[in-house]
Amino acid sequence: MGYLKIKADTIYAAFWNWRTKMGEASGSLGMAAYYLGIRNWVASADCLQEAADDFYSMRSYMYSLGVAFHDSFDWMENNWAGLIEMEDIIDAMSAASPVEITYFVGIEDAFRQSIWNQPYEHEFFAALGRAFTRWP
Repeated sequence: MGYLKIKADTIYAAFWNWRTKMGEASGSLGMAAYYLGIRNWVASADCLQEAADDFYSMRSYMYSLGVAFHDSFDWMENNWAGLIEMEDIIDAMSAASPVEITYFVGIEDAFRQSIWNQPYEHEFFAALGRAFTRWP
């Protein structure tokens, strides 16, 4: 499993656990309010303590979440070269072998063929084409 996948799983788990604890805290606060209403002070205090424990648990989930986000962005900063510019794409295509060109054109043609039977939005594509008329 890749590093970012592991971090994504950590982030997901932290959010899921945080969500669960938030629900439990909400339930405990609701019960505390109920017990306050019927003047059951001991039960109300117990529910408030449960809610406090749930909120305390959420702190650790938020810490895990922050660490996972930080580590993920730190990894991306140190391992990804940066944005791909149009010049990079043109350079890569210019240096492509005949096999790579054939593969690329095959994929492009397959994409084009996949929409042959789809409705064509004339206005949308006309507007899209006009966006490229900025060339001198």
